[in-house]
Amino acid sequence: MSEKRTDLPVTAVSDMHMPAHGPETVTHIPGTASRRPRLTPAVERSLDRARAIMLPTAVLTTATALVLQALV
Repeated sequence: MSEKRTDLPVTAVSDMHMPAHGPETVTHIPGTASRRPRLTPAVERSLDRARAIMLPTAVLTTATALVLQALV
């Protein structure tokens, strides 16, 4: 049977940042604004086009995989 580990601190997923080298907690100071730079209109349009292509592609890929799985 599996044992529950009680020696590890519990951290909410929303409070975690998962870089390639492992989890790292992110400190949030209440009352401070996120310093995220605004995107230029050209970059926003490019991202909108990419998102418009990615969602239908993901749906089509998933549907194709399900059909192929049903045939096997």
